[in-house]
Amino acid sequence: MTIVPPGSTVLVTGANGYIAAWIVRTLLEEGYRVRGTVRTRDKGRALQKIFEKFETKFEFVVVPDITKDGAFDEAVQDVDAIAHAASPVNFSTEDPQDLIRPAVRGTESILQSASQAGSKVRRIVYTSSVAAILEVDPKPRTFTEENWNNQSVALIRTL
Repeated sequence: MTIVPPGSTVLVTGANGYIAAWIVRTLLEEGYRVRGTVRTRDKGRALQKIFEKFETKFEFVVVPDITKDGAFDEAVQDVDAIAHAASPVNFSTEDPQDLIRPAVRGTESILQSASQAGSKVRRIVYTSSVAAILEVDPKPRTFTEENWNNQSVALIRTL
């Protein structure tokens, strides 16, 4: 028996991101209803167009700032599971904290909202960001599940 069976509603945060959009697509193809969070209404409408063949099985909620207390309160209502994929991506920053602080705060925010929503949420899946794998390396290459960003790990240890 599946804890969260097809037909259940799954919240996917950051639904317009690369990884999250694939999560949305896979869930829809497997028969789940999906509610995605996006930062703007335009991004939500764009996703509705992409997933229009799934008709009413995809909806979106605008969450302009994932770091705010209560940011996900509306989005978590009546969902059975959450796939948290929203995370800041900023390739121009030189300060790792510009990525780490909002990523941690966004994760705290979704967990607080889920906790306050009651017991309907049966599972929460956290996905990392592309920053976990990318290294500052000018050589083009293909990354696989065997790769890891050792540069970031070393940098974090010095902080």
